[in-house]
Amino acid sequence: MTDFLDSLNRKLIVLTAITPGTSKTIRSAQFTDSAAAMAWAREMNEQGFNGYWTVNPTRDVSAKLAEGKRPSAEDVESIFAFKMDIDPVRAKNTSATDAEKGFTQEKVLIPLLMFIKKNLGINATVVDSGNGFNVLIRFEPAAEIDKDFQRACETLMDFLAAKFDVKDVALLDTSVKDLPRVLALPGTMKRKGENTEERPHREVYLVDAGQPVSLNEFTKFAAHIAEMWSDRRVSRWVENMTKADQFHNNKLSFTGFLKKNAKLDAATALKVT
Repeated sequence: MTDFLDSLNRKLIVLTAITPGTSKTIRSAQFTDSAAAMAWAREMNEQGFNGYWTVNPTRDVSAKLAEGKRPSAEDVESIFAFKMDIDPVRAKNTSATDAEKGFTQEKVLIPLLMFIKKNLGINATVVDSGNGFNVLIRFEPAAEIDKDFQRACETLMDFLAAKFDVKDVALLDTSVKDLPRVLALPGTMKRKGENTEERPHREVYLVDAGQPVSLNEFTKFAAHIAEMWSDRRVSRWVENMTKADQFHNNKLSFTGFLKKNAKLDAATALKVT
C-alpha cells in the first residue's frame, strides 16, 4: 500500500521507525520512491518498530541520517499542514481498548471535525493512528517558515485543546507543534504494550483524505482565534468548561455557555464558536 505516500507527491520521503516502550530505538531513512519507503517501513514493523512519516517536506537529509541524526527544524522546507494528534487517556505504553477509542471518536474527534468544517468549509484529513486519530488541515499552497505564522498555529492548538479536551477521556497532544514532527504511517501496525484481546495492536490507516484549505483562509482563521484567545474572559471559561456534559449532548451550546457564564454578548460569543 503506497497510496498515502504517493498522495504526498514529494521528491523526498523521510520515514522514522521507533520501538515502543520507555527505552526507544529510533531509525530514520530517506527515499525517492514510495514503494521502497513502504517496504522499509513494513520491514521495520516486523522487527517490532512502529512506523512514522515526516509531515512537513524536508531538504535532502541523507548525510545527516548517515551520521545517525534525525531531521531538525532547520531541515524543513515548508509547512504542509496544521497537525493534531488525539489519543485516549490510558496507562503509558499500552494500546487503547475499543471503548477508549470509541469515546475518543465520539467526544473529541467528531466535534473537532464539525468545528473545522463549520469554520473552514473543508473536511480535514483523518488517519486512524491505531490507538487514536491524527487530524491534518492541509494548506494550499504550503506555508512558508514564518515565526508569526507558527505562533498563530501554536495559539490555535492551545485553543483547540482547551475547547475539545475531555478530562480523563481523550486529549489533543499540544506537543505536535514542532516543524519536524512525525505521525503514524498508514499501512503499518501500531504496537504498544502487550497485544491482548482487550488492548489489541491495530493497523494505521487513512480514514478520510479530506481536502486542502486555502492558506489565506486558514491564516485569517488562526489570527481570528488568536485575537479571541487573548481575552482572558474567553480563555478562562473555555479552559474550565465541562466539555462532554455541556456541549456534546446538545444540552447547552458553546455559544450559550459563553453568553451565560462568561457574560459575553452574543456577537462576541459567536466569534469563538
